[in-house]
Amino acid sequence: MAGDSLSAVICVCFLVALQVTSGANIGHFWHVTDFHYDHTYWSEQLSCNDDVPQPGVFGDYWCDSPWRLVTDAIEAMTHIRSDVDFLVWTGDTVAHIHDDHLSVNINMDIMQNLTTAITKAFPNKTVYATFGGYYTRLTASGLRIVALNTNLYYTSDRQTPGHPDPAGQFQWFRTTMERANSTGEKVIVIAHIPPGLHTPRGTLWFQTEFVQPFNSILTQFAHNIVGMHFGHDHHDGFKIFYDAQVTPWRYKLPGQVGVPHNPAIRLVTFDRDTGRHLDIQQYYLDLPASNKQDQAGAETTANFTLLFTTAAAEQEGTAKVCNKTCKARILCGFKHYTMADFDACVSQQCDDTCPNSGAIVGK
Repeated sequence: MAGDSLSAVICVCFLVALQVTSGANIGHFWHVTDFHYDHTYWSEQLSCNDDVPQPGVFGDYWCDSPWRLVTDAIEAMTHIRSDVDFLVWTGDTVAHIHDDHLSVNINMDIMQNLTTAITKAFPNKTVYATFGGYYTRLTASGLRIVALNTNLYYTSDRQTPGHPDPAGQFQWFRTTMERANSTGEKVIVIAHIPPGLHTPRGTLWFQTEFVQPFNSILTQFAHNIVGMHFGHDHHDGFKIFYDAQVTPWRYKLPGQVGVPHNPAIRLVTFDRDTGRHLDIQQYYLDLPASNKQDQAGAETTANFTLLFTTAAAEQEGTAKVCNKTCKARILCGFKHYTMADFDACVSQQCDDTCPNSGAIVGK
């Protein structure tokens, strides 16, 4: 029952984002995530998952971001829209480099460099960041930001399993939402690790024991939450709009290779009075073309009010690259938040007509 209720919550958030209201008090905010700055890009290339003999000035699909890509992404944001209400920054600033080659001092220097670059580009603008703690703030228009540390629930966190409420965050989150509910506030939740499953692969980022406690809070306060924004996936999700990552890094695992993707930033248009998300504009950098020309130019990849209100969107978009198995996984990932429910849904959607589960992309 909780899973079904949460599905309704997310669907409402998704559909509300498509309803542009002509008389609204319009605001904007940038959402950026996963800069993954690799300070070794021009030397040891410690983040790269393959040989890169000729690294591009803006980066390479096998590597994390060089500093040029980081600064050009931030500069593009100022050129596209500098008069935003605030910025949301959802983590993963350090590169995918083994701990043996990192230290607290190196990580802090990277964080300071990124913070300085963003605050210099957007002076006097508030940046709501998710870097290890949890907190809440009111925006100038009275919208409440609830920033969470969902890394506590991450499958790679070996310290938190067996603890019913790591760092007391569940209790704090519930209390914060109760107060917001009592005063009629609308809330945007931000964090790094997203709930639910990463589709179409069907990867669950949360430890299983933390899924229900987290989802129960979302379900209880669905009428207060107007949007949630996360990072980590390096991939757009269909549960919520999130993950406008800067790094072009693609993974390489035994038997699996990530698809290449271009660096992206995301501009959210919202109603300042209600917090309702009205539109989301995605901008990306064509990495090969920019490297060849030695010049960055942001291109628009998606306007969500247009994309999801156009009848032909599916045929023009996912239908050409996503087969029936792929579509089933995306649909089920949209509705279900545990692996058991997800697998049962995929089986029901597919019956015997889907291609092999390992082959999710096709014509």
